[in-house]
Amino acid sequence: MRAVLISAILVLVACATSSGVVETGPDSYLITKQAGTGFAGLGTMKADNIKEARAFCKDHGKNLQITGTQETPGGIGRYPYSEIQFMCLTDGDPRLKGGPLVPVFPAPADKVMNGQ
Repeated sequence: MRAVLISAILVLVACATSSGVVETGPDSYLITKQAGTGFAGLGTMKADNIKEARAFCKDHGKNLQITGTQETPGGIGRYPYSEIQFMCLTDGDPRLKGGPLVPVFPAPADKVMNGQ
């Protein structure tokens, strides 16, 4: 009985948690995934996120456009984390490009004030 309980706990701890698809704006979405252990592979988590995003866009008759990614490796006391930001765009949308879009952020105020 004790071995079954320990096995069940290990299975629950090893599972990854996912946000599912979260709408962040018009045609814009986010998926996050965090592993339940510090030693899961980021590549698999990121690939799973991309597959989920592609399926979501396809179900809506649109194309996937990844706009950003973020990964945090795991280790002792830290669980691996993977996030993708994406858009679902129709054919012919000018924002639909062959590669990921690069987010444009305003320059920090100190850079603007110094003329950089």
